[in-house]
This record gives sequence, structure tokens and C-alpha cells, in this order.
Amino acid sequence: AQRTDCLARVGGLGDPLLCYRYLSTSGSWRSSRKKLLGIRVKAFEERVLDPSVNADAPYWETFAIWGAGRDGKNFYSMLTPANREKVTCMIDIDPRRVDQVYVNGTLKPLRKIPIVHFRDVDKEDLHGVVVCVARRSAADRKGQQERENRAAPACNP
Repeated sequence: AQRTDCLARVGGLGDPLLCYRYLSTSGSWRSSRKKLLGIRVKAFEERVLDPSVNADAPYWETFAIWGAGRDGKNFYSMLTPANREKVTCMIDIDPRRVDQVYVNGTLKPLRKIPIVHFRDVDKEDLHGVVVCVARRSAADRKGQQERENRAAPACNP
């Protein structure tokens, strides 16, 4: 079977990669946040971290997770143990988190992941960054986003 998925942008920079319209009746609304994250993490591991999937594509030997909050920690926890070893640090701008260490005591082997400010990231030692930051609070997303999407014109792919 031929792989049909890709990470390349088609069209100009103004063209959307994906048009998603949020409605409270949509299938993703009924799926748990962790289930959706698990699907995204698996796809990320296959497409970006696994050199055996596509030998011609570049893959990341190491990477950082931007966001040391709930989403970044959950992303890290759902990685396979081999891919968790590739995480060099977590990046954040919150002064309460910067210069701390993230340790998830339920994961083996136990690792201490430093949380650094983005200005302090060692760019020479890093192949990529995964962004795990929520754009809005849950209350904002549910009410405001749905109203905006109902009023928005349809996407034309």
C-alpha cells in the first residue's frame, strides 16, 4: 500500500493546511481530549521520529516540547519510552515553571526534564520543537469559538 499522508504544505502560505470547523455536535467533541492526543502522538512518532517509515524523509533525533503545562506533560507521557529519551527539554515562558524540572514518577525509566526559557534553548543540540500550548481557555473555546465558526464563511479547499 502506498502512503498518502504527508507533511508538506501545498499551495501558498495563505492557503490553510486543514480547515476544521468546531461545533459541539462534531465527532471530535464527543471524543476525549486524551484519546485525540494519543492519535496525534502516534502519528507524530510515525511521521517525524521513526526513520524506518520513510527512509528519504528527515527525522528528529532529539526535540523539545514547547509548553510545560498540562498539554506538554500529557504529550510527553504518551510518547513511547524510546521517543521520550529524545526529549531534551521543555520550553516555557512562565517564570513559575522556568528553571524547574519535570519528573513523571509513573513513567519508567524515571527522567528529569529541564524546563527552560526559549531564549536559553541550545539550538545547536536541537532538531525540532513540538508546540503543545492551548490557544484559549476551555470556556472560551466552547462558547466563543462555536459562535465565530457558525458565522464564518465556508472553507473552499
